[in-house]
Amino acid sequence: PFRCLNREGRGVEEPHSKAIGAVCVRTRVHQTVTVRVDGSQYLYSAAVSRDDCVRAAAKSFSQRFFAGDLKSLLMHFVERESLSEQEASELRERLDQITQPPASTKRKKKGRGAK
Repeated sequence: PFRCLNREGRGVEEPHSKAIGAVCVRTRVHQTVTVRVDGSQYLYSAAVSRDDCVRAAAKSFSQRFFAGDLKSLLMHFVERESLSEQEASELRERLDQITQPPASTKRKKKGRGAK
C-alpha cells in the first residue's frame, strides 16, 4: 500500500491507495513531483513551486472558460463578487501599476542633428 509522510515525517496509511497511486503516476508523468524509493516506501516531493502550479491552473481556467480572454475573466469576477472599498482600491492601484510603464523606460526624442 501507499504511504504518505505527515508533517512530522511519520508514515500514514492512505485509505484509497489505488487512487493515490494513480494520482502519483500522473503527476510523475507531468513532472510535477519527484519520487525517491526508500526501502519499501515511495517518498514523493514537489518538483515545481506552488506559484508555478497556480499560474498554470489560472491559465488553464482562463482558456477553458473564457477562451483566454483575461478581461472577460476579470469582469466576470468583478461583476459577480462583492469587493470592499479597500479591495477595490487595491485592485485599481495594481491595475494602474501594470498598465503604466515606469518613467525610466520612456524614450527621449532626439532632435535634428543629435547623435
